[in-house]
Amino acid sequence: MKYCPSCGTGIEPKTKKCPNCNAEIVDYEKLSREGLIFAIISIFAWIIPLFGLLTSIPGLINCSKVRKKEEYKKKGTIGFSISIITLALTIANIIIPAIKEISLIK
Repeated sequence: MKYCPSCGTGIEPKTKKCPNCNAEIVDYEKLSREGLIFAIISIFAWIIPLFGLLTSIPGLINCSKVRKKEEYKKKGTIGFSISIITLALTIANIIIPAIKEISLIK
């Protein structure tokens, strides 16, 4: 059984909000796993800009949330770092060809 981090009431494992105090229950294990998966996929996906954005941004968001919890900080920091790097690569992969195209027009 899980417990509400705000009031300590026992709650069911899949509960999203505490029935007693209405606090949101966040599954940090799931967030850290999903964030790391998105980050790893984005290592390969940045080559195609749309896929790079669709994988690095969710990885960045999930990993930034789990970095607040001490037990998930390492996994969150790794995923966050990978997502930042692949987001930068994705943006560069969008901008550099556009700059080359503009310079060819002139």
